[in-house]
Amino acid sequence: MVKLAAVLSILVGLGFGLPCAYGIWYFSTRGEVWTFLGVPTYGEGPFEAIGIQTTVLLLAAFLVVCGLEVVMGWLLWRGLRAEALPEEMSLCKYSRSCSLSSTRYYLS
Repeated sequence: MVKLAAVLSILVGLGFGLPCAYGIWYFSTRGEVWTFLGVPTYGEGPFEAIGIQTTVLLLAAFLVVCGLEVVMGWLLWRGLRAEALPEEMSLCKYSRSCSLSSTRYYLS
């Protein structure tokens, strides 16, 4: 199951990240949002509805998130854990269901 999660995480990261990289290039060179099959890819959405215009910085932030998704998939594939909280700060000390066999899960 972990290998499947790793593969799906990598596919999602690449599937959104590669078009985003192209979208950044397109937006920075042409000054307009890339349109794919008649649909604007990274614009005219909820951000613009509240007044936040599409910028290269906003697209780059999304690309960073996609890259982190790929890194997470790679870590899952290798069986490595990246713990977000030390055990002292974990909510697991208040719950009995956080430890399965020898693996400890820390909730953020």
